[in-house]
Amino acid sequence: MEFESLIAYNSITFIAGDLNAKHRQWNCARANNLGNQLHNFAIHAKMRIMAPDHPTCYTRFSESVIDLAITRNFNYPTTAESLVELGSDHLPVRFHVEMGTNPSLYDKQKFTPNWKKYQEYLLLADSPSSPPRITKKEIESEVQSLTALLFEAHTKTGKWVKEKNDDYSEAIRTKKETRNRLRRVWQRTRHPDDKTNYNRAHNSLKKLYNIRENKKYTNEITSVSPQDGTVWKLIKRFSGEKFRMPPIIIENDIAYTNEEKANEIANSLEKQFKNNDISHPPLKSMLKQKVREFKRSQTHTAITPCNASEVFDNIGKLKNNKSPGIDKISNNMLKRLPLKTIFRLTDLINAILRRRLLSSQY
Repeated sequence: MEFESLIAYNSITFIAGDLNAKHRQWNCARANNLGNQLHNFAIHAKMRIMAPDHPTCYTRFSESVIDLAITRNFNYPTTAESLVELGSDHLPVRFHVEMGTNPSLYDKQKFTPNWKKYQEYLLLADSPSSPPRITKKEIESEVQSLTALLFEAHTKTGKWVKEKNDDYSEAIRTKKETRNRLRRVWQRTRHPDDKTNYNRAHNSLKKLYNIRENKKYTNEITSVSPQDGTVWKLIKRFSGEKFRMPPIIIENDIAYTNEEKANEIANSLEKQFKNNDISHPPLKSMLKQKVREFKRSQTHTAITPCNASEVFDNIGKLKNNKSPGIDKISNNMLKRLPLKTIFRLTDLINAILRRRLLSSQY
């Protein structure tokens, strides 16, 4: 393809026009040879294909989307729209590019905490001592205050670092030079032994590339977090960009846009499924009676308060790579708590045990 020469000398490319390429990826009913070539080329070259939802070419027998754009390293939000303005079989396509967005926002960034400053921040923070008997409202307030303090210390002491591009290692660079040298030798001599040496060097280089890519993906997957949106970006890259739902043919129309497809799927599911009546008044009445009896009963079991060493030991048993909960407090943040904060957490736990309360914050 001529696209190779265009992207070879341009770091940022935006190519649009009538490419006469059909593929189900961009809302065509079927794919042709050019569409398959363009789709495979975009995957290998890490390019993005943008096309409108509605057809751009109407013929006597079919309608398809063949006017589209292909971009590379174009980090601006872009939408495509087909305009019904001309009387020919081809419709013009307008691409809306949001140039006001800073493309640096799409750079990969990783939050790097500074645990030393994190502990210093917690040590300097005020920690009110819990009285022997505190009310439920005070317990809720203390839970919120401690959670906010940990999250604030983590965000203020850390920083966002832009991930550097994975440069070639010395082994890959050396092996690549050897492979290229052996290829030039084989091109001059055309001897079978030289071809064998070249193939052996090329296969060895491919193994090094695979090792590097596996290490890169492992580091990327382990660094994602649901709080900063990296989980959804990773899932979208592996699932959302690979397949695009083709048009849905209904009784008297064709659904092209995502909204139309969603409505048709919802209507189909509504016809297939109906809510079952699972109410059972006798069982419901019995459960309510049991709950009332349990609330009226008084338990006198003495609860032994915990100490700071027990809290410290149980925190140390937590796994590092577990995702945080709704409070956004990770296990690593708990493991880096200073002794002063652990005492405060212990007092809070004992207050909850004395009052036999379950806070809504956890």
